[in-house]
Amino acid sequence: LLLIHETSQLASFQAIRIAQAYAIPCGIIVDEYHPYFYAKYPNIRAIQTDIIEHADLFLPSSFQAESMLRLEGVSKDKIKRFRYAVNTKKFTPSQEKRDKFRTYTKMATEDRLFLYMDSFEDGSRGEDVILAFKLLKTTQPELAKHAKLLLAGNGSLVEELKYKVYDMGLANQVSFLHQNPEPFLHDLYCASDSIINVRW
Repeated sequence: LLLIHETSQLASFQAIRIAQAYAIPCGIIVDEYHPYFYAKYPNIRAIQTDIIEHADLFLPSSFQAESMLRLEGVSKDKIKRFRYAVNTKKFTPSQEKRDKFRTYTKMATEDRLFLYMDSFEDGSRGEDVILAFKLLKTTQPELAKHAKLLLAGNGSLVEELKYKVYDMGLANQVSFLHQNPEPFLHDLYCASDSIINVRW
């Protein structure tokens, strides 16, 4: 079974085609689904329609996503709702690890760390997160005074993003961990006050 976590990307359309060619069942994981969001973009809408018609299974994670799929005409037999599970080994807080990270990075106790993880290649949302942080600093300077942003992940755009951070005057508030964060996930989660998840 080939599982795809996207319904509006060209890569998803291509994956569906490959699955059909090799007779591989294809399922789509749906977190949020807005049926009219791409109404003004016929090319993307055509991709969505093709995926809806040819996918073998849809796995919505919420009642809203399931309802929207039904609204689009997806057969009830193709929809199997599921619920996300949390890996408690990765998300269990540890004050010891939190303090260790802050001592190592010389962060003040009152500082609040925002974590964003991505593969910083074309299509990543790293620049958007940095711009949002700049907006926070501009509009809420007192709040932003104790805000720190950690961008974790590899990618060809890391150096470019570093220059943008410097040009925006955020060098003292934004730092980079440009390596695969997977081995350090629990440490990073424990160190962070908030984890940023950018919706497409």
